[in-house]
Amino acid sequence: MLGTSTRNYFANGLPPSPQKASVGDAMHPGVVTCRPGTSLRHLARIMAAGSIHAVVVEGYADGYGIVSALDVALAVRQDDDRTAGESAVGALAVAPETRLLRAAQLMADSGMSHLVVVSDESKELVGILSALDIAAVWAWGLD
Repeated sequence: MLGTSTRNYFANGLPPSPQKASVGDAMHPGVVTCRPGTSLRHLARIMAAGSIHAVVVEGYADGYGIVSALDVALAVRQDDDRTAGESAVGALAVAPETRLLRAAQLMADSGMSHLVVVSDESKELVGILSALDIAAVWAWGLD
C-alpha cells in the first residue's frame, strides 16, 4: 500500500492549491551543488547517499546546469568517466514568487524535470523545484 505522508514535503503545513501556489510554496530550499569537473561517479555517491535526483552544476556555461539521476544511469550504462560539466544540461531558472502553474508549463515545454530557483533580489541560488514537488502540491494543496 502506498503511504500518504506529507512530512517529507511540507514542514509548515499544507500548501495552497496549485492555482494559488508559488514556486516558493513547493520548492526544496537549499541545493546540492558541484563544480563542472566533478566526476559522475562522485555525484552518484552523493545522490545515492542523500536520495537526491538532481545536482546543480555551478559555473556551467556562465550559469547553472543540472545533472539528473538519469544522466548518471546513462554514464553507468556506457561505463563512462564523464564529468558533471560534460553531462549537465543548462538549467532553467525561476524566482520563488513565480506561479507554480507557470513553472509546470516551463517544465513541460522544456522536457526538464527540475528547475533552479534563484532569488530575484540577490540572484543567488535558493532552491530547486522538481516535477515531484509540483505533483505533491497538486495531491495535497488546499483549495
